[in-house]
Amino acid sequence: MGYAGTGGDPAHVDFWEYNPRSSVDGIADRFSTGLFSLSPNPTDGTVRIKLADIGQSYLLKVYSTIGSLMYSKKLGASKQFEFNLPRTKGIYLVQITRADGAFETIKVIRK
Repeated sequence: MGYAGTGGDPAHVDFWEYNPRSSVDGIADRFSTGLFSLSPNPTDGTVRIKLADIGQSYLLKVYSTIGSLMYSKKLGASKQFEFNLPRTKGIYLVQITRADGAFETIKVIRK
């Protein structure tokens, strides 16, 4: 959760708006396009993914917060599956991309 606004732009009056979907790092805590759900979050390492539609192919990617690709896997026809985040505690970005290009990214905390 966080605040967003002009932040002192001299051409504008300072304007700050609270948005529960924004965060200090600029990455939404949860913005859903409905492609998948993820649990638990935070996690001890094992993450469960549930896909909304198993009629399409998907690609799973896990990124560090600095943008390094940590894990990538093509997903089969299963509606649910599990995978393990890297052992290092921190924040990771889990992204699912559907064959038609639609994607969703969820921030996950590895405790």
